[in-house]
Amino acid sequence: MSNVRMLNRCIFLGIVLVFAAVPVSGRQILTEHEQSGYENYTSYENMMKFLLDIKAASTEMQLGIVGKALLGREIPYAVFSRPAISKPWEALVSGKPVVVLAANIHGNERTLRESNMILIRELATKGTEMNKLLDDLVILMVPSINPDGFNAQPRATRGNALGVDLNRDYMKLEQPALVAYVQNIWHAWHPHIFVDGHNGGSYPYNINYHGPCVASADRRLELLCDREIYPFITKKMEENGYKAWYYSGGDREQWRVGSFDPRSGKNYAPFVNCISILFESPGGQDMETAAKSGLVAYKAILQYVSQNADKVKMHVERARRETIEMGKSAAGDVVVQMKHVAEDYKVSYEIAEGRGEDRRIIKVTGAEIIKKPVATKTRPRPYAYNLEDRAVEAIELLKRHNITVEVLQKDA
Repeated sequence: MSNVRMLNRCIFLGIVLVFAAVPVSGRQILTEHEQSGYENYTSYENMMKFLLDIKAASTEMQLGIVGKALLGREIPYAVFSRPAISKPWEALVSGKPVVVLAANIHGNERTLRESNMILIRELATKGTEMNKLLDDLVILMVPSINPDGFNAQPRATRGNALGVDLNRDYMKLEQPALVAYVQNIWHAWHPHIFVDGHNGGSYPYNINYHGPCVASADRRLELLCDREIYPFITKKMEENGYKAWYYSGGDREQWRVGSFDPRSGKNYAPFVNCISILFESPGGQDMETAAKSGLVAYKAILQYVSQNADKVKMHVERARRETIEMGKSAAGDVVVQMKHVAEDYKVSYEIAEGRGEDRRIIKVTGAEIIKKPVATKTRPRPYAYNLEDRAVEAIELLKRHNITVEVLQKDA
């Protein structure tokens, strides 16, 4: 993969006989978060050490660097599949669905970063339920997209070292960390499904989810989430004593989902025909519960895709094929503006009212959910766009998005 180097820091002396993610002493490799009883988040330095320790103790994990953040911190990623895969073309040839599980694009949103790391250990450890899924999937784990924000002093910040919100930079692609992440993960590996881990959402839920509710995208990707993926996540969460529901919040009349702005990752993904899911870990739960419930939610994604690999691939590959066909024939319209309106069905959910000891949980039934994407302004799809020679910055932006810009040699 161009611009990405695989880590090669482990020195092997003699024959390596350790095949599970545990050192010779038999002690399990733990994150700093686990070692502290879920009171302290894992530092950047200890995250890197944890990943290297897991890699050294496992034959199931490939470890690489996406790129560097502004202050020079490396952004690691892990690849899991069986047989081993380390390059995007190998994933394509394998025929397996590609899943990207990421977190910590907001530096101060750290809970699902911890869940991501714990899952890395389980994926790397032979004999675990998660490790068995490596036969069916290609899994990329990116636990910390924004290490500068995580490491900011005196406390972690939402943005990067310049205070820029990386999750609002997907359209401009100006920040080095996000450029590296988009180009070396998204544009290289072409994932079928992507999950982005955040902190937010609504109590009393342990995880809130939200998907590709964008009028410009193939809505069948969104409906697959609504009809199958989200119910599957909810069921797995309930089996483990947790609750899950849509992001972001509601009252006694309606539930409202998140934004549709394409500059955020969840909404950028549909434009490249990828099933995108936002995970938000709400406040109001202790740190251990938050990390463990996030782990269950991440696992549920892998379990669903493993059990429904052909269906997931069919939905995504059909969307990609039809997008190409629309472009070739200049068919349909381009959505310029959109909004969310109420779905045609009613839903039930829980909300919290009051604060502290006065807080109580209210069950709402027969309410609206405001999430159906509707175009409010469109324009005919052009056959092509003509750019003047002076449009240098526009051309460079298109290239950062992996869009081919052709220079005409003759009138066409």
